[in-house]
Amino acid sequence: MGTGKTTIARKLAKMNGWALISSDAVRKELAGMPTNHHEYVAWGKGIYSSDFSEKTYARMNEIAEELLKEGKSVVADACYRKKSERANVYALARAMNAEFTCIELVCPEKEIKRRLTVRMNKRGEISDGRWAIFSDQKASFEKIDDFAREEHIIVDTSKPRNESLKQAMHEMKLRNRRTETSSFKDPTSD
Repeated sequence: MGTGKTTIARKLAKMNGWALISSDAVRKELAGMPTNHHEYVAWGKGIYSSDFSEKTYARMNEIAEELLKEGKSVVADACYRKKSERANVYALARAMNAEFTCIELVCPEKEIKRRLTVRMNKRGEISDGRWAIFSDQKASFEKIDDFAREEHIIVDTSKPRNESLKQAMHEMKLRNRRTETSSFKDPTSD
């Protein structure tokens, strides 16, 4: 929350012509709420309960599967704080023979607090994330150590937005080169 997930996801999707699936939008759609409605509830309550979050991620995977079947690439904009949530989306990518990259965004808490404070006063924001629940979400986040090095990119979003975006794109290109190189078999070697 507050690391720039939605900003980076939107930019990556737009730059590359990929479909974007937003957990905020899917969650509110499932709840029958307009996206501009804010649900400021205690951590883990209401539409942010474990059960509702599970439904949200399941629906995101259904949408992703439909898009992947259509031959589209997908950016899933969500926290994926639990290993089980990440395992499900990873399994879907594997089942669909789609490339998978987990982009973890990191940012100092002082900057996150500033961003969340600004967001609270900004009209048109879909997210309900706010500083009052940040520490609870952070405490519940399960460390990302469930992917191979080439499937996990860490981007520092405390830098200007364009630098963070360039870093993400650069790391993804490097990842793709490593994958292509490691799977390349020289036909003259037999």
